[in-house]
Amino acid sequence: MIFCTTFNINPGSYKKCIRLFKSPLMPEGIKIREFLWMFGVPDALVVFESPDEETAGEFVIQFGELAEVKTSVVFPIEKLRWVP
Repeated sequence: MIFCTTFNINPGSYKKCIRLFKSPLMPEGIKIREFLWMFGVPDALVVFESPDEETAGEFVIQFGELAEVKTSVVFPIEKLRWVP
C-alpha cells in the first residue's frame, strides 16, 4: 500500500522535526519513496510504502508530538477504472 503524509510543524518544533525527518524510526516493511520539504502549507510531506495500515500508523505516530500529521492512502491514477 502507498501512503502520503503531510506535516504542519508546531511552532518551536522545527529543528527537532527536521532532525526526525532526516533520521526517522523505520518499522519493518516501511519504504520511503519521497520525503520532501515544502515552502508553504503544509511544511513537508512523505510518500511511503507500507504492508498495511497498522505499520503505516506505527511509522507516522513518531511525528505526532512535533507536527499536525495527516495521512491518506494513495494509488496511481491509472487505477481509476470508472473514468475512461
